[in-house]
Amino acid sequence: MTSFRNTTKKAIENHKDFYEHILENTHDGVWVTNKDDIIIYANKGMEVIAGVSKILIIGKNVLNDFPEETIREFSSYYLKAKQT
Repeated sequence: MTSFRNTTKKAIENHKDFYEHILENTHDGVWVTNKDDIIIYANKGMEVIAGVSKILIIGKNVLNDFPEETIREFSSYYLKAKQT
């Protein structure tokens, strides 16, 4: 049973690494939020778009912690994506 768990765990880690590599190397800005709208992941493209390190992006609430104008521009898209 332990061998199966180790194999499964390794497969999950490989898939995670694969998808993170894709996300980090795309020019599009990508972020992932949790159920409370807190950013838990941001890629390099998001750093370029925001003009700040992703360290400053992660942990922010996408509906409250950005300038009002910015929130106005993307909130409808974000909320629609969140529903689907």
